Amino acid sequence: MESIREPDEFLDWMCIGIRREAEDSESATYRFTTERYVSDISTGPVSGVFSIGKKTGAITLVIPMPGDSEKRVFIRAAQKIGRHWSQCNLPETTVYVAG
Repeated sequence: MESIREPDEFLDWMCIGIRREAEDSESATYRFTTERYVSDISTGPVSGVFSIGKKTGAITLVIPMPGDSEKRVFIRAAQKIGRHWSQCNLPETTVYVAG
């Protein structure tokens, strides 16, 4: 269940840490993490989880990130891992950085 957003709450979708948590012959599972802010003050990290199929590159959101109702953070993290997958690489860690 998605938490209720506070009026001045936002997520940092421009810098997203991505870490592989599990891997088997079929898929890899990644946790993506960013900072949550309320009134421009960091309240700490929040994270979600997705998996990617090794054969197809299909990405599935497993645990949504709290506050990411538009899936802005998830989409960027998934695109980053999708680019790695297209180069036959599923890294242990990576980062999405905009700009």
